[in-house]
This record gives sequence, C-alpha cells and structure tokens, in this order.
Amino acid sequence: MIRRPPRSTLSSSSAASDVYKRQDGYEGNFVFLFVGTERAVLFDTGPAPLPEFKAAIGELAARVTDPSELELVVAHTHGHGDHVAGDCLWEDGDTGGFKTVRVVGPDQQAVCAAFGLVDWPEGAASVDLGSGRALGVFPLPGHEPSHIAVYDRDGSKVLITGDFLYPGRIYVHDDLMFVESVRRLEAFTRQHQAEISMVLGCHIEMTSQPGVEYLSLIHI
Repeated sequence: MIRRPPRSTLSSSSAASDVYKRQDGYEGNFVFLFVGTERAVLFDTGPAPLPEFKAAIGELAARVTDPSELELVVAHTHGHGDHVAGDCLWEDGDTGGFKTVRVVGPDQQAVCAAFGLVDWPEGAASVDLGSGRALGVFPLPGHEPSHIAVYDRDGSKVLITGDFLYPGRIYVHDDLMFVESVRRLEAFTRQHQAEISMVLGCHIEMTSQPGVEYLSLIHI
C-alpha cells in the first residue's frame, strides 16, 4: 500500500534527510527541493516572488552540503502561474549562495530539452544529482500540457505528482490526455508499488481558517 503523508503543518519540513517541501499561499502550494552532491533541483517556485523563500532554499540545501559547490536547477511540475511566479527570484544574477543557477522554462519544449524527454508524452528521463543518485521524470499532461511526475528513485522513494493527483479538487485541461496520463501513472505505481514510500501532490484543500487544511476538519 502507498502511504499518504501525515497531515502537514504550514512550515518548512523534512520529507527525508535531503528532500524538503515548503508550503505557501492560500491554496497550500508545495514546492520540492532535492539535494545531491553535485546539484540540487527545485521543483516549482510558488505563487509569489518572496525573497525569504529564496533564502530558505539556500538554508535547506546547507543542511545537506555546502550550496556553493552545487548547481541549482529550478524546474517545475507544470507551468501554471502559482507554480512559476517565483522564477524571477533566480533570474536576477544572484545565485542565492549556489555555485550556479539554471532555470528551466515551464513550456513543453523547454521541459523536453532540459530533461531529454524525446518521446513526449511517452518515455522517461533521469536527472543526475551526483554520486550515483538520480531522479526519474516522466510526462503527465492533462491538467496542464507540460506537466511531469518526479520520482526520487535512488533516495527517499517519494513520487511527486504535482497538480495531477493530490487530496483536493483536480482540474482537467485536456480530458483525453488526462486519461492517458492516468494510465501511465497507474502503470508506474503498479510497477514500483513495493518501493514507493509516499505520493505527494502540490496542493491541499485549505479552509477559511488560516493554517487549517480541509481534511483536518473531517472525522473519518
């Protein structure tokens, strides 16, 4: 059985020793930082360009290694505005303490070029973090045309499903493409069911009470 993560707080927290998530915004946006020995990869930059968010990314990376020795790749689960609004923080020439920073555009062409996804929407690719650790990436369009999933196959075994799958209202942009991606995701989870530690999306449903998620008010 694939476990759902514990109900979260609204602060930075460790999902594993070197995988971190942060939540911002009224929709409960999560972003994910994977830290390796040669590079770190940040998926999504949130719904607003917050300077303190940029500082927090460097601080989180420093818990694992010296960020001045790492390339930071800023990428996205998909291209919706509440996932890319902070990109400008990394495009001003200030690396935020990292050795270098590379921002991947959120459009499908840029995503395919950056990750080597040559058979979109089929196929898969790898992102090398260094020392034999890599992330698996595969297409999940349907909610948004350039949507991807990310699997930390050599580390935490966490599967990131972005806005394609999460405990809340899911919006479908292209129903036929969404159905094909559901089949692709189902096949992947069946193949890796014994090893996937948890599945994490990019949102939770929030309530009108600040800091309280919708599911915390439901008694199951």
